[in-house]
Amino acid sequence: AVKNELAKVETLNTFEDFKNNLTQLVFHSQAPLPFSFSVEPDMKDAIHYSLGFSGPGLILPDTTYYNDEHPRKKELLDFWAKNTSEILKTFDVENAEEIAKSALKFDALLVPSANTSEEWAKYAELYHPISTDSFVSKVKNLDLKSLIKDLVKTEPDKVIVYEDRFYESFDLLINEENWSLIKAWMLTKIARGATSFFNEDLRILGGAYGRFLSNVQEARSQEKHQLDLTESYFSQVIGLFYGKKYFGEAAKADVKRMVTAMIKVYQARLSKNEWLSQETAEKAIEKLDAITPFIGFPDKLPEIYSRLKTTSGSLYEDALKFDEILTARTFEKFSEDVDKTSWHMPAHMVNAYYSPDSNTIVFPAAILQAPFYSLEQSSSQNYGGIGAVIAHEISHAFDNNGAQFDKEGNLNKWWLDKDYEAFEEKQKEMIALFDGVETEVGPANGKLIVSENIADQGGITAALTAAKDEKDVDLKAFF
Repeated sequence: AVKNELAKVETLNTFEDFKNNLTQLVFHSQAPLPFSFSVEPDMKDAIHYSLGFSGPGLILPDTTYYNDEHPRKKELLDFWAKNTSEILKTFDVENAEEIAKSALKFDALLVPSANTSEEWAKYAELYHPISTDSFVSKVKNLDLKSLIKDLVKTEPDKVIVYEDRFYESFDLLINEENWSLIKAWMLTKIARGATSFFNEDLRILGGAYGRFLSNVQEARSQEKHQLDLTESYFSQVIGLFYGKKYFGEAAKADVKRMVTAMIKVYQARLSKNEWLSQETAEKAIEKLDAITPFIGFPDKLPEIYSRLKTTSGSLYEDALKFDEILTARTFEKFSEDVDKTSWHMPAHMVNAYYSPDSNTIVFPAAILQAPFYSLEQSSSQNYGGIGAVIAHEISHAFDNNGAQFDKEGNLNKWWLDKDYEAFEEKQKEMIALFDGVETEVGPANGKLIVSENIADQGGITAALTAAKDEKDVDLKAFF
């Protein structure tokens, strides 16, 4: 089956062949294209989807790794090439070393046009809508007009470009001259992606680069790997089972009460705020009141799960079929309204998030247990644990990114200019506070982590205020 997937690319002898098979490659192949279209809620019209466009990503974790002075650049690229050629050989690919080297050459060409981590972190600034006519006419080397129509079955009025430099350089990168490098890059992606589905030796080989990169000595156990693989397709199904089994209505009501208490703390702080104008503070309170909390697990599973049925007896072939169904579903959504009740995280994940496009905060069942939270713990322990997490997520509604979205989830400047300027000055202080702080992996980048630092600072302060409002307050227990 893997050889069949590799053959779909190997038989594309020319760039012309590639051009003529774009739609086929998206919907019926494991080969990633050297560019990416996505369907996501439109940042300025959050009840509708937009078509997004970005580059294909890099082999190393981010652009900084490609600087010649980066201590790990050479060893990581050498390891990737050796590991990839070994994987290709297991699938009987000829010239495996050459293919791996060519893939690295294409990867190197992509680096100058790729977004930096700092650029990705400021996601509200990545919204660059271009009319579809302008978008497709700028790209001469591929017929993107036909491809877009095949993907979303209509002609959208705009495309949102998330990686400007990649879009500007598109024809310089994706062309006849680079076709042999692009083809090699696609072959390596198929082969590496297939290693999870076969024997143990191949799985260990496929994960070797990731372990080398992360300095992890041992591969995950086979049992955990089985869970990882199942989760990659059925995460919400597992989450719903977990939530119903381990999370009760009493805990849900108690956590909801804590969310309400925390929102009240923010309301009080905003109404007493001294550096915001009253007009902006009132708008902030409106946004706060509109936040919807989701607690525990969703009411229903997305319909797509009813389409994912194992039938072939081959893990890889089932995965191929699932990928086809999920890809089709991604582009099918384009013409629908956004479902703001859908969860982006399964209920069995120990995590939480704020979603700016729907103005929702989500607390999966798995984080709502000790030591973060328990009905057996005191209110101060719970505020110091889950309370700080809840308030952290509420703070994300007003961090450097979230602050730019309104109560409906649209990218929309609702601040007075002078207030936003004061807010940006405070951001600079937060950046400076953390910038250069030594960590076990080198100095911290204040710009990269500012949104989390804002949310931590706001979260712990609000949770502490709420804990102090309880009769049984115990600050030692809180901390």
